[in-house]
Amino acid sequence: MDEGPESLTIRLERQLVRPAADVWSLLTRGASTRRGERAPDGFGTVGTPAGEITELCAPRLLEYAWSPLGRTRWELLPGTGHGARLLLSHSCPPLPEPAVAAAQAAWHQRVEELATQLLDTPVRG
Repeated sequence: MDEGPESLTIRLERQLVRPAADVWSLLTRGASTRRGERAPDGFGTVGTPAGEITELCAPRLLEYAWSPLGRTRWELLPGTGHGARLLLSHSCPPLPEPAVAAAQAAWHQRVEELATQLLDTPVRG
């Protein structure tokens, strides 16, 4: 977590067990994504629904605004050879400590849910 006088950024990184295309398909549930449209629900979490897509390079990058000052960015990068590496960052104005703890817990839970879904989803092919 990076905390400054003007902003707070929560970052999570996770090695996943599937390639970026498989992760993307799960996050989008196969729906098409376009800049300016609302991001699929898979990119959001409890308390932070996915907002308008501001940056997109499928199947590797999706960033959305969830408030005038808040952004969430999902990046799927090359990993260790076993799947994509997820870099997730959630930026917002400074928050009181209980809200920071809740946001960290919600994003951690979302990444854990995604990892579990990937393990439980049959391999395509």
